[in-house]
Amino acid sequence: GLSVLWDGGTRVYVKLDPRYQGRVAGLCGNFDGDTENDFTSRQGVVEPTSDLFGNSWRVSLLCPEVNNEDFEHPCIANAHRGTWARKRCSIIMQHLFAPCHEEVPCHQFYDWCVFDACGCDSGGDCECLCTAIAAYAEECNQRGVYVRWRSQELCPMQCDNGLEYEACGPACPQTCKNFGLEPAEHCDAISCVEGCFCPDGRVLHGELLGAEW
Repeated sequence: GLSVLWDGGTRVYVKLDPRYQGRVAGLCGNFDGDTENDFTSRQGVVEPTSDLFGNSWRVSLLCPEVNNEDFEHPCIANAHRGTWARKRCSIIMQHLFAPCHEEVPCHQFYDWCVFDACGCDSGGDCECLCTAIAAYAEECNQRGVYVRWRSQELCPMQCDNGLEYEACGPACPQTCKNFGLEPAEHCDAISCVEGCFCPDGRVLHGELLGAEW
């Protein structure tokens, strides 16, 4: 009933079977459908700040407590990145994602994108931006709206060995070894993922493009 999907970089998706709804707790919330109580501490108190909430779930006193009293928005701390971040993240608000806007309101995701894009000030700065945009695209995928948003100019995904980029491909692609067999049970937990996949009529042979079928 638990699936963890990692893209090898900065995205991790944790998915639980519905039978666990309201039966879990921790930094990912309690999975009861109410976002207002996700900051519930280990003591069962809904904390007013992320600092108090996060500190309550420390598993070792060796971990220092977080204190963000002097927190400054990253676009203020890194003012030189503000214009770039807002321009790049605006793709979430634009026509390309319009089919998804009614399904997933975009303003919050845009704000989160700007926050993250400003916050990555050294090394991997585009990775934070791309992860933030991909997070919105994933929410769209979950609602059946598939947007090919990547381009050579923005967060390109290089596909080698004859594979092709898809905004929504199978979580468990067919290979020569498992062709025609029922997919593993955990494959049903993820509707689709973006990435590099075989074109129609072909399956993977090891790490390479396989024969036609």
